[in-house]
Amino acid sequence: VLTLAISMAVLSAGLSMVGILMFRFWLGSSPKFAAVLHYWYWLPIGVIATSAYTALSYWAVRKQSYKVLARTKVTQSIGMVVAQIAAGFLRVGPLGLVLGHIIGQSGGIGSFVREIWAKDRRVLSAVSIRGVGAAASKYRRFPLLSMPAAFLNAASEALPLLFFTFTFGAASTGLYVLGQRLVFLPSTLVSAAIGQAVLGELVALRRDRPDLVRRTFARRVRQMFMLGAASTLCLLAITPLL
Repeated sequence: VLTLAISMAVLSAGLSMVGILMFRFWLGSSPKFAAVLHYWYWLPIGVIATSAYTALSYWAVRKQSYKVLARTKVTQSIGMVVAQIAAGFLRVGPLGLVLGHIIGQSGGIGSFVREIWAKDRRVLSAVSIRGVGAAASKYRRFPLLSMPAAFLNAASEALPLLFFTFTFGAASTGLYVLGQRLVFLPSTLVSAAIGQAVLGELVALRRDRPDLVRRTFARRVRQMFMLGAASTLCLLAITPLL
């Protein structure tokens, strides 16, 4: 399954490059897009790096390697900040923000690879094309069910950026993204880390104690709601002081 996921990441990166080439001339016709269009060629690299991290992180959840997973989150946060600040000092320009974002989404892949190589080397050595095809057939419903929701989620994040860029230009869009990240960064980091841990817990319960899945899910949802409400209230309290 992990090999299948990595293969799909490579395929997605290739499709994103084809999409960029197809829309290149249409996007380049707008002067507000022309200044940032050549940075779009980093998109396939970001896609394959982020997708690979996502696949490896779910493998870590399956193996309950939460310590490694938490370490990669710290690596991502520190790596993104250091890369973008260093790019600012070196006057790299927007490319530094792009590279910093890629590091922030995919940092820690090496930790996963070392963990898998140390514990699951024999499993990976038994991977075959026939086995990957069988896994794709067995789990074909998963992308069919998750892809529409993932597409709508990605569109809801990307369309406002396209609208801002067309209407106000790249500089205003950058300020909008900066404010958005500052507001959502704490809750995003916490919810992502807790969500993956809860997923691993529910998978284990589904296998060993299926009668507890619904009750555990409801309890975790209440806990996440309380955590989100507390962080929102704190943000509302300090906003007038900024």
